[in-house]
Amino acid sequence: MVAHHLALSIEKGEAPPFGLLQVAETLGGADWQPACMDFKAVLAGLIAEIPEAMRQGATAETVLQNSDKLADLAVIAQSWFEDSPEIAQLVASARGRNRAKLATYLLQSVFARHRAEWADLLLRAALWLREAPAEVNTCWRELAIVAKAIADGRDLSQIGLMRNVALRTISVLGDRA
Repeated sequence: MVAHHLALSIEKGEAPPFGLLQVAETLGGADWQPACMDFKAVLAGLIAEIPEAMRQGATAETVLQNSDKLADLAVIAQSWFEDSPEIAQLVASARGRNRAKLATYLLQSVFARHRAEWADLLLRAALWLREAPAEVNTCWRELAIVAKAIADGRDLSQIGLMRNVALRTISVLGDRA
C-alpha cells in the first residue's frame, strides 16, 4: 500500500507526505519504490483466498445484503460518504422527502459513476483488515466480496454497505444545508 500511495503522489506531481517518509525511515523502508497496485490482480488474489461456498450463491447474496452490519467497519465507515455539489443540491431539493427513495436514486446515478473509487476504497480496507492477526477474524472476506460486486457492476442499491453510505451522505449533506 505504501508503494501504491507513493506512485499516486508521483502521478499527481506531489511530494510524498512527510509522515510517510518518517515511517519509511523508522521501519527501514528507505528502499520502498513507487508501484501502482493492479486492482484486478489484487482483488482476484483476495477472492481466491475466500472459500468458494462463501463467494457464491445465497451466501454471497447474504453477505452483500448485510454488509452494512459488518462490525469491523462500524468506526471506519462513519467517514464514508459522498461530498459533491451535485449531491448536495439533490439532497437540498429533496429535503423532507423519502430518504430511502433518495438513497436509491443516488446509488443508481451519482454513486454508480464513482463505482471504481468505491471498489478501490473497499479493496484497500479489505487488504488492511486481512493483515490483522488470524484470531481477530476480521471481515476482510466479506469486504472483498462487496468490492468485487461493486467492480463487477452490481446494482449498488442492493448492497447494504453502499445503501448505508448513501443514507449517511444524505444525513451529512442534509445537516450542512
